[in-house]
Amino acid sequence: MVAAATVVVPSLGHVFGLGVSQAVGGFGRGLDAALLMTLAVLAVVPAQRATAMGMYQAVYAIGMITGPVVADSVCINAVFYVSTAVALAGGALVLTGRFPKTTE
Repeated sequence: MVAAATVVVPSLGHVFGLGVSQAVGGFGRGLDAALLMTLAVLAVVPAQRATAMGMYQAVYAIGMITGPVVADSVCINAVFYVSTAVALAGGALVLTGRFPKTTE
């Protein structure tokens, strides 16, 4: 959902289409955030879960910085295509089914 909503943005010509794209992408990002944060903390001992959440947020922040850097150095459309590739790669990793076991 995130990849599909992101890849269409450069081709949209109306605000309504952008709104629909953002609604679909926002729903997908909400699901992603909950799933990925849960997976990030399941693989560590309970005493280290706050650190795991911090690391997750740090990696997330790298992505937030990368977008404007790519847009500044290449073009704005490239941001959407790179984001689509990252979303597809993340989806492929989730589909491998290698989920961590709880450490409790």
